[in-house]
Amino acid sequence: MNIKKLQLENFKCFEHLEIDFEDIPGLYQIKGNIGSGKSSMAEGILYSIYGTINGKKNGDLIRWGTKHGKTHISLTSKGHEIVIDRELNSYGQSPMTVFIDGEPMACPDKRFMQNMLETEYLDVTRQVMELLCVISFNNFTSLSQMNTKTTRMFLDNVLGLDLVTTYQDNAKELAATHNLAATRDKIQIEALQNERRRGTMLPGSPEGDMNEVQNSITNLKKSIQNLKNEASKAEKKLKEQAVQFQDQRQMIVAKKAEITAIGKRLAGEIKFIERGKCPTCGADIDQSHLEAKKKERDLLRESLKDQNTLEANCNAKLKTIEAEVNSIHVDLANKTKTLEEDMKQQNNVRALLKASEEIKKFKEERLAALEEELSQLQKTYNENEMKSSKYSELSSIIGTTIRSKIMEGIVPVINKYCKLLSESVGMDFYPAFDSEFDCGIHRGSTEVSRASLSTGQGKMVDTIIILAILVSIAKHVNCNIALLDELMSNLDNEARSQLLFVIRQYMKDKTILIVSHQELDRATLDGVIKVTRDANNSASLSIEKFTK
Repeated sequence: MNIKKLQLENFKCFEHLEIDFEDIPGLYQIKGNIGSGKSSMAEGILYSIYGTINGKKNGDLIRWGTKHGKTHISLTSKGHEIVIDRELNSYGQSPMTVFIDGEPMACPDKRFMQNMLETEYLDVTRQVMELLCVISFNNFTSLSQMNTKTTRMFLDNVLGLDLVTTYQDNAKELAATHNLAATRDKIQIEALQNERRRGTMLPGSPEGDMNEVQNSITNLKKSIQNLKNEASKAEKKLKEQAVQFQDQRQMIVAKKAEITAIGKRLAGEIKFIERGKCPTCGADIDQSHLEAKKKERDLLRESLKDQNTLEANCNAKLKTIEAEVNSIHVDLANKTKTLEEDMKQQNNVRALLKASEEIKKFKEERLAALEEELSQLQKTYNENEMKSSKYSELSSIIGTTIRSKIMEGIVPVINKYCKLLSESVGMDFYPAFDSEFDCGIHRGSTEVSRASLSTGQGKMVDTIIILAILVSIAKHVNCNIALLDELMSNLDNEARSQLLFVIRQYMKDKTILIVSHQELDRATLDGVIKVTRDANNSASLSIEKFTK
């Protein structure tokens, strides 16, 4: 994958960004204040190609104060010229269009289009891009603490072991399929052999008449339904009464609300009269109606108490009705329980009678062809056993011999750079991977626990591993860009310069962009990309190329 040009509109802090990666070959530092938008370039690349950013919704990627954004990226991959245009919308869909060699890609929906783009046209997977091309140290999965599943995914994607894994999985699946078939054949053979030895499949038929059992079940069903109908009628009557009391309670509540509203008005009038003078004009207020209004207020209070009593009575009656309904349910459950148990027993008898008839019929038909079927099953069993053994052996060869040969070739290279880079930054310990790609921390000839490292030392180990993989593997990844976001934030100036020298030496054919707040050694750089924000809080880029 060769990324040519990236354009962002209203993406994160960028109102407009356009960068031509073919114009900046070499090693560049991206610098700027915290929050200026340095890491947003990495997110812009990932979103433009893959359509999502882990842990973020599309709306989170739109510049503050706007509702729409766009991304445009042009690249070449697998011999095709590819252009991907995406829209970002705060609400609704965020459509995309893809052009392959100038022709629009026709797909039924966006998900299908993205899947086809990644499987058919992109030669760098999303995981490889995030692990080895656009690396954010803050979001990086620690390679020294990967679990079995993560390790396998990493090796499959980065070392190209996915094809080996596919063949191994196919062999395992075929072995399991034939083993399962052989197991089933064996179980059936043993069952038929036991049947042949016994000379019969059924010791005896259960007692009972099918018609009598069916009539009993029918009568029990009718009895249960009658009980349910009676209970339903009683419950319906009680619920009708409950509706009446609920309506009565609603009327009481409405009456209380009316009394309360009148009371509030009277309280306001009484308070106004008791002032004696008008607060607006200062005139005397007529006091002659004060006592009458107080009496009216007292009457309202008494009326409110009466309404409260009536409401309480309604609530009590509703609770009584509810208790009676529950009692009906409990009584119905108790009465039907015995009947249902009887019906269950009758159903069991019916099932036994039916099974007995079917087994007897099967017995008569089965015994005639028993010997022939046993012979055929034995032949099939032997074939499945043989195939299961061969595919298991093949899976073992693929999973151990072939995979281990690949690992034997790449692990020592990674370990060599891990030790070299550790020594270059003055560490007296270094990470090293075994043949299963499990990481250990070594200090001389002694292995130390990963948990015994400080937080800073742990981050240093991850930095060393990332850089070791970059110089040993990532240089072979078919992507022209490596963006390292705060990868060297834990190193001193001398260590950074030494590591930059190593990266530059082993990754000459890539555009390497290093996001860092620290000043990097200008002698190792080809230029600096400065990210600044204007008065409108919009980010912009300026590129300074160094003359060598």
